[in-house]
Amino acid sequence: MHGISTRSLLISHAAAPILFLLLAAIGYFVVEVTLKVLLGISLAEAHHVLQSNIPFKDAFAASVVALSAAGAGWIAAKTSNIRPLVHGAFSAAAFFLLFFYSTVHDIFQVPDNVAFRLQSLYKLSQLAVPLFGVIGASIVALTGPSRASDRDA
Repeated sequence: MHGISTRSLLISHAAAPILFLLLAAIGYFVVEVTLKVLLGISLAEAHHVLQSNIPFKDAFAASVVALSAAGAGWIAAKTSNIRPLVHGAFSAAAFFLLFFYSTVHDIFQVPDNVAFRLQSLYKLSQLAVPLFGVIGASIVALTGPSRASDRDA
């Protein structure tokens, strides 16, 4: 493809799972500590409350997927010389394919599509990973000149 930076896409593909794991670990810890402080319970009790709350797990997983894809899109746009939105859209293609396979596999393997109904927001966020990548790239495009225009100036 003309105008696509392989280096930028490799960097963003490496960043997507790293961001996913970091955001999940830090975010979950922050939520647990917040519950501990607000409710006055132990961390073990806070962990049990969070694990038994399906809507929380669904919303938390969806937000981590969205934020990591937006972060990968931002990184792809920041490290590319041209076409930041295209790089943002392709920034997590491998991540998207993995999630897409997971979603399709869950729909066809689980009886009565129970998993899809219980985690619908999470499944929807998995399928919108390219859109979140474009959102991350849009932040770069809107906040300042790209690296190519910096060189021209």
